[in-house]
Amino acid sequence: MPLARRPDARARSSDVVAARARDAGTDADAAARDETTFEDLRLDHTFVRALRRCGYDAASPVQASTVPLGRFGCDVLAQAKSGTGKTMAFAIVVAERVEAGRRRTQALALAPTRESATQTRDCVERLIEGFREVDGSDVRGEMTCALLVGGLPTKEDRRRLALQPHVVVGTPGRTRQMMEEGAMACDGIRLLILDEADALLTGTFERDVLFAYNMLPERKQVCAFSATYSRELIRDLERLMRSPQKVMLCESTTALKGVRQFYSLVEETKLADVIAAKEARLLKIFDDVAFHQAVVFVRRLAWGEALAKRLTSQGVKAAFTAGVLPQERRMKVMEDMRNFQLRVLVSTDLTARGVDLTHVNLVVNLDVPPSGATYMHRVGRTGRFGTYGLSVAVLTAGELEQLQSSLTAERGGDIEPLPDVIPSSWYDYELDEDDAELFQTLKEAPIESSEASEEEETPPEVDVDPSDDFGAADFVDESPASFDPDNINGYTIDFRGNDNDVDAEAQAEHDAYWRWFDLVHPPSARRPRYLPPPPGANEHPWFVPPIHTDLIRLPFVSNPPPFPF
Repeated sequence: MPLARRPDARARSSDVVAARARDAGTDADAAARDETTFEDLRLDHTFVRALRRCGYDAASPVQASTVPLGRFGCDVLAQAKSGTGKTMAFAIVVAERVEAGRRRTQALALAPTRESATQTRDCVERLIEGFREVDGSDVRGEMTCALLVGGLPTKEDRRRLALQPHVVVGTPGRTRQMMEEGAMACDGIRLLILDEADALLTGTFERDVLFAYNMLPERKQVCAFSATYSRELIRDLERLMRSPQKVMLCESTTALKGVRQFYSLVEETKLADVIAAKEARLLKIFDDVAFHQAVVFVRRLAWGEALAKRLTSQGVKAAFTAGVLPQERRMKVMEDMRNFQLRVLVSTDLTARGVDLTHVNLVVNLDVPPSGATYMHRVGRTGRFGTYGLSVAVLTAGELEQLQSSLTAERGGDIEPLPDVIPSSWYDYELDEDDAELFQTLKEAPIESSEASEEEETPPEVDVDPSDDFGAADFVDESPASFDPDNINGYTIDFRGNDNDVDAEAQAEHDAYWRWFDLVHPPSARRPRYLPPPPGANEHPWFVPPIHTDLIRLPFVSNPPPFPF
């Protein structure tokens, strides 16, 4: 079983050590000598050994604070910085609260994206496997966990739910669909986990989350975890809980102590020049920083796809992921990143939350995210579990001003100019033998062709969950009031046509093209699907998948404009 953490392999900041010694001025080394163990939390010996099998020798502050409350049935509202062990904290609570001897679904965990839901499922299953390995007779090793995410066939979901798994982890849209169909038994669920609760209860997710909440028994335990909360959201969460116990571990700042934040300015003003300058600066950063893996965030789909190909063509193996891509492709990209088959992940804000990539020690922002909270979640892709890393924002002067304003509101710490010389001690660490071998192989891999693959040109006919992927975590602006039919996700659509200018044949071809994006609602599930493009569509000049693919976001728009334009 692979370890979730290798505690002794890397230096760690006081964000994850010293649950009992958080006084100001306490250094990490002194804190480590006074860290909280899982024995201190009164977990039984088998549980402690199972956690050690998972790579957890000591409890982080969020684990030390929330586990005692959660295991005794309290509703918990927890705020802790990104990468400080929140997922394992509620996985421990789940393992404590679920009666493994009863074959029925007893716990539900919701996450905003398929990637974060998959990671939560993996964390729970890793803990279950730990029980099996340390004591084969322990009934907790027989617990089962099912994953419900959109983009994959529903047949397997129904089959897994029919087996009454003890724990269900899912995205809001697919979970609601299974509840509406009656495939998921809700009457035995007594524990609801809201992972990245601020994302779940805002925007497109909220309706489905509240539906799931109301489908569960009235008396249930609710635990909410996130790195960022607004005051309004805290009040909303309190209404879903009974006398919630608050654990606020980053009230002074949401910035990770082990991550240094910098910016690098580009002076160009025209869009094409700005993009070229940012890409050139990105390559210089890659030359100056001996990073292991990096995540590069962009908001424009077409730019992200093209950037990943250009990086690969220049010897830096990269891949792009976004919420509009087929689920199989997204899963493959994340698997390659975790297995050291990729050096750089280029991504929209889809991976800004909840995704744990342990080898990432560099994050680069090539634009300003929609909020300060999203920026802090982006930065949190490095510095995982108290390790050290770098975050660099490559921006124009106007973008920097916007970012600094949002960081002040979010208590996101200081962002400084990127120095000419970047000490390796700020981010570097020694890889273990296996990872070092993989890393060397990756660096020496031959350069691949940058030509676009044709296998993704025609999307398969799959379910599209309107609320689990195309929401706050992957939107430029999701509010219906701000929808501009001429500009979707930053791309201008020029083809409008005119009854007087377009002949009948051309209009028919155009109508056929837009039927690719017609949303067909199956009566039973009321979930949209998208269809393959008509034959020959890709031969027309107005066929630009990176732009028009965004139109599958239309189910989130109230009264969308008719198509064709």
